[in-house]
Amino acid sequence: MKKVKYLMALTAVLLAMLMLLTGCGGGKWEKETTGEATGVAEAETTAGETVTDELVTNEPATSESTTDESVTEVPVASEGLDFTSNGDGTCCVSGIGTCTDLDVVIPSVSPEGDTVTSIGIIAFAQCTDLTSITIPDSVTSIGNGAFYKCTSLTSIAIPNSVTSIDKEVFSSCTNLASIEVDSNNSIFYAEGNCLIETASNTLIAGCMNSVIPDSVTSIGNWAFNGCTGLTSIIIPDSVTIIGAGAFKACIGLTGIVIPDSVTNIGAFAFAGCINLASLEVDGNNSVFHADGNCIIETASNTLIVGCMNSVIPDSVTSIDGAAFAECSNLTSITIPGSVTSIASSAFGRCTALTDITYTGTTDEWNAVSKDSTWDVETPAYTIHCTDGDIVKS
Repeated sequence: MKKVKYLMALTAVLLAMLMLLTGCGGGKWEKETTGEATGVAEAETTAGETVTDELVTNEPATSESTTDESVTEVPVASEGLDFTSNGDGTCCVSGIGTCTDLDVVIPSVSPEGDTVTSIGIIAFAQCTDLTSITIPDSVTSIGNGAFYKCTSLTSIAIPNSVTSIDKEVFSSCTNLASIEVDSNNSIFYAEGNCLIETASNTLIAGCMNSVIPDSVTSIGNWAFNGCTGLTSIIIPDSVTIIGAGAFKACIGLTGIVIPDSVTNIGAFAFAGCINLASLEVDGNNSVFHADGNCIIETASNTLIVGCMNSVIPDSVTSIDGAAFAECSNLTSITIPGSVTSIASSAFGRCTALTDITYTGTTDEWNAVSKDSTWDVETPAYTIHCTDGDIVKS
């Protein structure tokens, strides 16, 4: 009998030890590993309530949610940038300063405590190693040429706070491939990797991957300036205006078609497009037509855009300013005797031009009204007239 009692007591002790080891009854191990949430469950158990499956299964979810929030990355502001105070508690970021970051994060508040509200004129111009820029939503304006020639910059995101973007902000950003605008921005939007002013439907900045949407009515001044990676572009027939310098120095372009909707083409629109070899105009355009790879204003018979393959028709009476400007692959050109005027920079910086054939006499050539800069920065060439040559040395 004593032996039986002894065995029963031993069994009870062993069961008690087993319960402690397995954590039954809301033991210490559970509390330490689950933290505060288990403490709540333990208190409820003490009060005589049963810990439900729902509470147990919800504990990991609560812990995971807390972990997700804690690992949210906040960009660290770049140090060493230059700021210029506006004297009213605001300032602009005015330069790269001593900052060596390749991925620049502009702070919303300067080290002096001013709110950063603008990016200054040419602030980051020619920062050729800059690969990305984070613009805070305290910024409302971006100045002229702010990111000019940032040749390593591949993408840009405009926050909803920006209400003013000046000209040539992304000119010569040769590797810019992506343009985005926060969907809550009321002034600008992005579509087809184009930055567009909402109210005017003006495309103010494009990039190598741009596809111009048919909501655009105007391609702004210098919109694609220096976009060397742009190899082709379709101008939709919603566009009526192509601004000054809109496609200047787009050296990858080989051909362009002007739709019937375009009624205005600005100066230098295609200047420096050295590989442009084909110029066409839709036959239904009432303002311009194409002939001999020249774009001609129909009413005035003025040649406004030429290229390296242009053959000027004898219907042309005037060659407009910058018509062949910076066409460095143009080696020779024939100017018909019908031409009576040649405007400024018409053949400016045509660095390979060596021969001009004029179909009139030397006296008639001398009588042609020519702006003093019509051949600016063009090297030595010879004008072959019907009765002799004129050599520019």
